[in-house]
Parts: sequence; structure tokens; C-alpha cells
Amino acid sequence: MSDEITYQEYWTEVADLAKSITEEAREYDRDISEVLHEAINSHSWVIYTWEAQSIIRHSQNENYTAVNFGADSCIDANGVSWSAIAFGCLYGDVSEHPDFGADKGED
Repeated sequence: MSDEITYQEYWTEVADLAKSITEEAREYDRDISEVLHEAINSHSWVIYTWEAQSIIRHSQNENYTAVNFGADSCIDANGVSWSAIAFGCLYGDVSEHPDFGADKGED
């Protein structure tokens, strides 16, 4: 599939999300974990199955959902919940990125 998310695209998006979520939390004095949750939950790569499967292939946190929310959270009425697994993958990768929550060093 020519529209598949590449490894480089994935990790560029992770870095961009880490920066933008951190900036939004600071700018609007919001809890960074809430901003992170909202951003990941509404990200199109998590919502659509073929994109969710790409996230899982590129992530360093493929077990995040099962470990943090239980194995049952990876299954829905239709079988494997690719979106739930992808949510955990992207959430884990963004939250572990060095730019996530990083101080710009401005005084």
C-alpha cells in the first residue's frame, strides 16, 4: 500500500506531537497528561485501522495498552482492537520522547 505510514514519518510525527502537546499544555496552563490523552485519542492514525496497524509496526511500545490497561482492552466485539493498541503505542512513544514536557530553558 503506497499510503502506508513509514518509519520516518511515524517518528517525525511522534516528535512533532511531543513538542506541540508540551507547548499547548504550557500556553493554556493545562495538565500535560490530559492534553496528551486528547491528542492521541483524536489522532487519525489511531482512529483508522490501516493507520493503527502501521503505528503498531513502528512503535517501541507495542505492549503499552496490554500492560497499562489490561489485555482485555486490546479486544473488542469484533476481535482485535487495533485502535486501542495503537493508542497505547503512540501514547507511550510520545510520552517517552525527550521533547515531551521538556523545558525550553527560557527564563
